[in-house]
Amino acid sequence: MQPNGNAPIFHIDDLTPVDIPVSIFVAGYQADTSNSIEYNAEPGTSPIAKVIHQMMDRPLDLTAMNAHPAGQMASAYTNFINLDSSDPLYRYTMGVRIESPVEMPEDIGIVEIPPGQFLRLMVPGPFHATIPAAWSWLINLFADGSLPWRRTYTGDVELYDFGPDVSDSLCAIYVAVEPT
Repeated sequence: MQPNGNAPIFHIDDLTPVDIPVSIFVAGYQADTSNSIEYNAEPGTSPIAKVIHQMMDRPLDLTAMNAHPAGQMASAYTNFINLDSSDPLYRYTMGVRIESPVEMPEDIGIVEIPPGQFLRLMVPGPFHATIPAAWSWLINLFADGSLPWRRTYTGDVELYDFGPDVSDSLCAIYVAVEPT
């Protein structure tokens, strides 16, 4: 966050290429959406906002989920369709990172982010302002074609590290890419 309270300003140097050699599994509440649906919704009414509220109202039972050792909260963007359009549809999952797929209650979905090359962007809290700003910047950056990578749309993931204060929290956004 900038000292004046505005959303952070990101730079190309903030992107770090990383290879993730294993699948990342996320179990949680889900909704299908698109960027235009999210941007045009009234505050708190978009599919993603509803999933976030559901997660806050009904936290997941980590003991039954084969959760990653830290029970790390995560969000995933998967099942992209209509990639020919400027506004592809995707499935948003918010929940926890799990070691491997296990039997889940009916209202909990599991998605897999396959291994591959990713660009990582570290985003500070408070997340309600900074994560949308980060995604807006990333989407515009990929759209202008100036990067030596392109999105693969095989799955993107956000891994959250919550600090004692929202300003101490960090979110690592991993966008699946391949060289251009």
